[in-house]
Amino acid sequence: MKVIKSDGRRRFYKQGFTTILEFDTDFQGKMMRSRVTDYCRSRFGPSVVYETKTYNENYRIQFYGGRSRKSKIYLRDEHEVTLMLLTLDVA
Repeated sequence: MKVIKSDGRRRFYKQGFTTILEFDTDFQGKMMRSRVTDYCRSRFGPSVVYETKTYNENYRIQFYGGRSRKSKIYLRDEHEVTLMLLTLDVA
């Protein structure tokens, strides 16, 4: 897992998502992505409510897309990453 501080060139930055968690495609990366995704869902709720087509204001998930071949989770607050790493002990 790689933590990236976002800037204006990154996706969702204009919506206020300033921190990116990037996961590899290997087994260990997929397991970490699963744990972090479950943590975000339990803390903030689902990422998308399909009935009303509304997105969660605290995080967004982007699975393998484009040429990158990496999954990304976009977070609004940087301190959530610290809390998540301490809670899940994934570092």
